[in-house]
Amino acid sequence: MSCVETDTQCSIALRLFGYPKLYQKGTPLHTTLPKKAMALLAYVAVTDEPIGRETAETLLWPDAPAKTAKSSLRNLLSKLRKEHPDLLTITTRTIALQPAFMHQIDVVAFQHGIAAI
Repeated sequence: MSCVETDTQCSIALRLFGYPKLYQKGTPLHTTLPKKAMALLAYVAVTDEPIGRETAETLLWPDAPAKTAKSSLRNLLSKLRKEHPDLLTITTRTIALQPAFMHQIDVVAFQHGIAAI
């Protein structure tokens, strides 16, 4: 049985159907992450590849000056790292989900199921 089918086998899972939520071993995680952090996790999860920092800045702060958007993204990534250090791979240019985490996302499992039909 895959990790998506039973969260009890997962360390951390991301559920995007309904209200976005992180789970650990089937239990919802209490998180203080801002909505934009969950939006970033969702976007990175469904794109299935690393995204550029500039892309994230534009998506999350479309009307902000570039300098403000860069600073806001740095702060957001810092919060994500503090609460969930194992979720993302962050470089100076890109943001991606850790490869081991990719199979623990309900939307990704759904997409793969549809593709198999």
